[in-house]
Amino acid sequence: MRNLVENCQAKIKAHRLPALDFNSDFVFPFLDGYSVVNLPASIAHWLGVPLEDSQPLDSEISGGTPQVYDEVILLVIDSLGMPLFNRLMSHIREDLTHSIWYPLRDQITLACLTSTTPSTTATALTSLWTGKEACRHGMLGYEMWLAEFGVIANMISQTPVDQADELGGLHKLDLAAKKFLPVECLGSRFSRLGIQTNAYLHASIADSELSQLLMTDAKIHAWRTYTELWQKLLQQLQNPASKTYTHIYLGDIDSLSHQRGPGHELVWQAWLDFSCQLAQFLIAIREIKQKNILVVLTADHGQIDQEIRADFELANHPELLGMLKRMPSGEARLPYLYPREGFADKITACIRKTWPDKFYILRREEFISSGVLGSTEPSQEIQERIGELVVIPTGKDYLRWTPKANRLLGRHGGFLEDEMLVPLMIICK
Repeated sequence: MRNLVENCQAKIKAHRLPALDFNSDFVFPFLDGYSVVNLPASIAHWLGVPLEDSQPLDSEISGGTPQVYDEVILLVIDSLGMPLFNRLMSHIREDLTHSIWYPLRDQITLACLTSTTPSTTATALTSLWTGKEACRHGMLGYEMWLAEFGVIANMISQTPVDQADELGGLHKLDLAAKKFLPVECLGSRFSRLGIQTNAYLHASIADSELSQLLMTDAKIHAWRTYTELWQKLLQQLQNPASKTYTHIYLGDIDSLSHQRGPGHELVWQAWLDFSCQLAQFLIAIREIKQKNILVVLTADHGQIDQEIRADFELANHPELLGMLKRMPSGEARLPYLYPREGFADKITACIRKTWPDKFYILRREEFISSGVLGSTEPSQEIQERIGELVVIPTGKDYLRWTPKANRLLGRHGGFLEDEMLVPLMIICK
């Protein structure tokens, strides 16, 4: 087992952004080869094709897999942060010779990467499907102010967040049809290069709006149980078709972590059970002789344990809400604020007084110029989505404006290590 985790973590933690470096524990997106943003260009390289204008993984990581493969499979485990992954590695090391992973020990490279800003699914998945930084693809959080539509939208369901479901269905923005993304997705790019792209999604999200937006020109396969997933994958791998890229998204860990907290025993058990099934699949595909197969496992982000506190509900702070021209957007752990004309300084003072030392407030220009979204200057349209003020929790705190009851015991979106560091496991058949 080639283990690069310690080296990668040291380099990632040494990467600082001065404008945001007010907490030494923060981890920032390291977009020069140590981020999920860099995975698509390396995947293209492993398939033997170029992905122009996208930076691959650092050679320290990718150098162990120099050949070209017939099939690359990417498994994205939503919310699989490094603490949960490291627990599995410790479990394997403690009983290696009896572990189901033992036959695979010489095929594996381990590393770690950074998530995106925000460290959230909508942003990270868009980077994984485009190979672009957030400042280029413009997907900047779970909720976003879309000036072109005049609404704050939920970017997973692509519906206005304040629209009541009175008639049995929310109005869909249909961003895929409107060519919302300013960059091209992998399915379309690979299709032109003769590479077939597959996406395996649970049946509950296979037809989701985000899937339709990101998976253009990809063949979507719905599955309901892990048994069905593995069977479909094995059938696909028996197909003698030429170059294939397969993206698999798994959301159970994320749901459980939100509901129970990322440290809950049920979250660990779900990950342990899945990892055993994955190892069995990896052993099975060793018997497929007609294809060179590379399997890559990573996550979009991790999670932190969250304490539910009424004090962080903006509904309990009408003075602050009264200074906003619209509700915040972004993430509870990285809110974007839209002050009424002339109220930016008053909002900053109000936040500092109400929650001393809990939040750091940056102007939009400072946030963008910090490089946390990437090195490219965002378009005016993308800049408008951020808001005039960006609120950064200095620790585990959050601000919440959703009217629904708060039941989340796990959150993500900010810069703490547990939400920003994700694993990378590369398995060569």
